[in-house]
Amino acid sequence: MRMNTETRESTVNEQEVKKRVAALKRFKVLLEEQREKFRSYLSVLEQQQYSIMHEECDAMTEYTQMGDQIVGELFAMQKIIDPFEHISESAYDIAEEFEIPRLQVDLGKLQQKVVAQNKKNRELLEHHMLDLSARISAIQRQPYNKKNAVYAEANDSGTMIDFNL
Repeated sequence: MRMNTETRESTVNEQEVKKRVAALKRFKVLLEEQREKFRSYLSVLEQQQYSIMHEECDAMTEYTQMGDQIVGELFAMQKIIDPFEHISESAYDIAEEFEIPRLQVDLGKLQQKVVAQNKKNRELLEHHMLDLSARISAIQRQPYNKKNAVYAEANDSGTMIDFNL
């Protein structure tokens, strides 16, 4: 009778270990996918920085939309990863074999780079918007603005600029 109980316990333990191993394998795949998403987001942010610096409005809009899409995918992926993260914490000794702690550290560093690049882009965009505002103010203060002088522009030009995209 005692042997049957031990056999059941070892079978349960083996089954539990197999479940944890399968969960950790899936967790590793999810972390690798998340790492790739962060890398692609960082790439989009770097391209967005270039378009801000070179005043390419259409490209800025495109990169912003791409970034929003990637961020949405990252949030959805994080909802899936959270339960697996709990499993990995309970099976830390097995998680080491799958390089999960290393992947988590790598992801943390990548997230920091993304946050820094995002901050840099926001600052560049803010500076660019202030510069545009100053240019518009300078145009409005021209001495021949809206006057019928030899050097004034023709009256058929626009008087308002819409910055909403």
